[in-house]
This record gives sequence, structure tokens and C-alpha cells, in this order.
Amino acid sequence: MRTERVLRARARVVVATVATAVLALASCTPPGGPYPREADAGGIEDAPAASGFATLADVEAQPVEWAPCGKYVDCATILVPLDYEDVPGETVRIAMKRLPATGDDEQRQGSVVVNPGGPGESGVDLVDAAGSIFSGDVLDAYDVVGFDPRGVGASTQVRCLEPGEDDPTARLYDLRDERDVERFRVDHTALGELCVERSGPLLDHVDTATTARDLDVVRALLGEERLTYLGYSYGTLLGAVYAETFPDRVGRLVLDSAVDPALGYADLQSEQLAGFEQVFATFVGQCQDVAACPLPADADAAQERVLELVDALDADPLPSDAQDGELDGGELWSAVTGAMYWAADWPALVTGLADVEAGTDGTVVDEIGDAGVMAGSDDVNHPFAFPAIDCTDYPMTSTYEQAVENVRALEDASALFGPGSVAELACVLWPAAADVERVPITASGAAPILVVSALRDPATPHAWSVSLADQLESGRLLTYDGEGHAVYGGVSPCVDRVVDTYLLTGELPAEGTICD
Repeated sequence: MRTERVLRARARVVVATVATAVLALASCTPPGGPYPREADAGGIEDAPAASGFATLADVEAQPVEWAPCGKYVDCATILVPLDYEDVPGETVRIAMKRLPATGDDEQRQGSVVVNPGGPGESGVDLVDAAGSIFSGDVLDAYDVVGFDPRGVGASTQVRCLEPGEDDPTARLYDLRDERDVERFRVDHTALGELCVERSGPLLDHVDTATTARDLDVVRALLGEERLTYLGYSYGTLLGAVYAETFPDRVGRLVLDSAVDPALGYADLQSEQLAGFEQVFATFVGQCQDVAACPLPADADAAQERVLELVDALDADPLPSDAQDGELDGGELWSAVTGAMYWAADWPALVTGLADVEAGTDGTVVDEIGDAGVMAGSDDVNHPFAFPAIDCTDYPMTSTYEQAVENVRALEDASALFGPGSVAELACVLWPAAADVERVPITASGAAPILVVSALRDPATPHAWSVSLADQLESGRLLTYDGEGHAVYGGVSPCVDRVVDTYLLTGELPAEGTICD
């Protein structure tokens, strides 16, 4: 039963991305409208004959036509090779958005490119949050530029389903039941076949190494000799791969809430699960300071209590003024999991859990769940960008049967967060296999790179940032002694000052710097 309800809930919550934090920031600042999405964004197209690309130099010399797409922002679309080993061949679209710098000529330092993570989240949309992320001094100095990576959003999309078409994997699976183990295999194989049919050769070319080459084209077309970049979560992997590929083109790179590029998928999942357990225990401890806290002080017992409330809401949902007018068990699970990303939500979560415990109202919890819904979730193809990129980044060393056992082990490890951790299992069945090796990244010869991490991060544990900073020849770690995922941009004034100084001057913090 827990596997079923958690799988139902996981469709509503961001479990491995920065989106919860980013959406909270984005809701504060609406400087421009969304980038216009193209209905046929999934198609592969040849470069126009009049401006075909014979060489990579041609790609980097194409005209960029910026046009207003909101009150303060401009948008543009460029073409990049589908396959960088076949530059004269097919191309894909890359959508970009720019918030121009507000300073005078003496203040301006170029462009800072941003990526919100995911993989599969929109860098175009993140530009709309720039006013809530960056200080006025940084906005004076830099154009803020976001792009949707290949396969994502307004760029050429991975396409698996058409509007109104049923997802064959949108069902509940109990992976303790061998019949459901086989159903999972059949359903995900069928989905993969649809993705191959609709996406064509794009599906083999959405890996991070290829996107890093797109990022370098963006750098060149912005007229920058070196890349200045802010990447959150998965965006740190993109930034690290870029630095490894183009170390001489690294300017000032901020990698916030890092992924350890040397880890395999099974280790990533188990260590992330431990991160959620740690942060939940911290939440439970802080909850005890509130008289209305409905959870026991023991973290394991608190997990069981949350699951009891989930069961109760599945049987009898509470009325709510948010979402669909009621709060069910899956929505409660989503809200609790999503709130682990963003400690600012914890006071509201305690209040909401107390309301649920009293059986009075589900509105507060429902509103927390609203904030955790994936950006772009109204796009039928958005959910498939994650596996399309992720599964081509990580070689699957497990057999299907071994991956099933790994899921079961995660369920045993955590009653609340383990069930439904099926990403590795889905990747084993994904039709486009990874052809890269997960190894440490040193970026030898690169300019100094700043890695930022919260000490208690559920999604990208602090140890991953420590590891990445150690791997990078020029890495420097800045630690925030607190909870949450994605630190820079309003969580810690100390972190904001240090990152701003680095972006504006290139000055790194002292070794071992810890912010509160």
C-alpha cells in the first residue's frame, strides 16, 4: 500500500530537483512573461539551406536576433548541431531569455548564464526569478541569460506523448508483487517505444556532455571569452562537465548544491535517501519546539505518524481551499517531501500537520504542495525530459532484477521516503543507453570555481559538494550551516555576500568558510 500511495504522490512532487526553491523565488518576481512555446517543438529540423553550418565556427557565428518577450526581458532562438560529430547535419533549437544589465558601461561585466537543475527544468523561466536571486550590484553588472537545454521546454523537446494521450506508466505499482514487477517492465518498455517514435534521433543526443557543448555555443554567441555561470543541483553537473570540457573558457562558475559526478546511480539514490532522512529528523526536532506539533520526537516514529495521516486522508480527504478542493494522502506525502527542500516552509508545515491531525482543514498543506509542483507540469512532455537526460548520463550497471532489489532496499531503509524510488529501475528500461563513464572531474587548468552547499541538504547531500570541490583542481567550497536545497538567492545573507563578491571580483572565500 505504501508503494502505491507514494508512487501516486511522486507525480506531484519534485524529488530530485531545485524546483521547489526556484519556484518560491520565482513567485516573488514576475519581470517578464513566459517564453512562447512552439507546438511542434519536438521535431528535428535541418539548418536552413541559406545559412547551413559547414563547421562549428559557422555555428558560433550565426546571427542572434533578440526580441522583447516581456516588459524587461528579450528572447532569442539559436540552432545547434544535433550531433557535434556531424555539424553539417540536423540541428535542434535552443531557446534563450535575457534580462539586460541595469548598470552603466563602467559597471557592466558581460553575461551570467543560469541553469535551475532538474534535469529538465527551464533556464528560460529561471530568468524571471533573477530579481529575487541576484543582488542589485550583480544585476547592474551582468545580463542574466537562461536557456532551455536540448530536450527541454521551449527548445527542441523530447516527445513521448501527445496531448490527451494516456501514459502507459501512469498506474500504481507494488514492486513487492512479482506481477507488478512485470507490469512495470511492460509499461515502461511501451513508453520507451513511444519516446523513440516521437523524438527520433534527439533521444540519443540529450546527454549532459552534449548540452555542455551547447552551453559553449551560447557563451560564444553572447560574445564572452569565458563563461560566467550559476548552476543549481543538476546544473552543477552541467557546469562541472563544461569546466572539464573547456577549462580554458571557465570564468566565474558558481555550482550550488552539487551533484557528485563520480557517483553511480545506485549510490546517488541511496545517499539522497539518507539526506532526506537527516533533514526530516532535523525538521522533527524543530517541530518539538512548537506546542501544536503533532509529531513524536523520535524521527522513525514521526515517519510512521505521517504515514498514518496519509492513510487516514486516503480514506477520508479533508476539505481544502487550495488545488482541487480537498487534501488526500498523496498530496500530504508530496507536501511533506517537498517541504524538506525549503526550510522556510517548515513553520507552515507544522501548522498544516496540526490541522490535519485535528481533522479540521487541509488548506495549509495543500498550499505547500502547490509550491512543490514541478515547473512546466502542464506540458505533457515535461516529465520525460528528466529520464531522457538522466538515463543517458548514467550507465546502468544493474540488471532489471537487481534494480528491483535496489528499490526494495530503499523501501526498507526509509518508511516515508524510500517507497517509489524507481528512477534507476526506469533507466534500466530506457531505450537510449548512456555511453559515458562516471568518473571524477578535475577541470585541470580552469579558473577558480566556487561550490556552495547547505550542511543539511536532502536532495544533494553536503558530502557531494565536498567531493566535487575536492575533485576540481581549482574548486573552493562554501558551506551554509543550515537546511535546504539551493542556497544562493535569499536563504543566507552571508552566502549571498560571498557569492556576490566572487561574481563581481573573482575573489574566493577563505578555505573552510562556513556561513550561518
